[in-house]
Amino acid sequence: MASENAFSRNMLTSLVGTMYDMKHWSQLPPQRRQEGFAPTLTYVLTRDGRFTYLLLWVTSCGLVVLLIACICAVRKSVPPTHAYLPSTLPYRY
Repeated sequence: MASENAFSRNMLTSLVGTMYDMKHWSQLPPQRRQEGFAPTLTYVLTRDGRFTYLLLWVTSCGLVVLLIACICAVRKSVPPTHAYLPSTLPYRY
């Protein structure tokens, strides 16, 4: 139970921490900001071990979107074949 709570807390903390750093971009350490945009973004995304959890967030959201797209595609492509419907029912495209 404790490890589940720690995992959930780490997932949420990684997301909230990244959003906080993005919102307070100008308050990041000056040596990081002087390096340019890409290194500063890398610092924000990998700070305090966030990268693994952020990658898990992105992967999870991508899989959910892919699952919804697949379900919608299958529902549109398969005509309804129910035993209780007469076979003369027109199929809509």
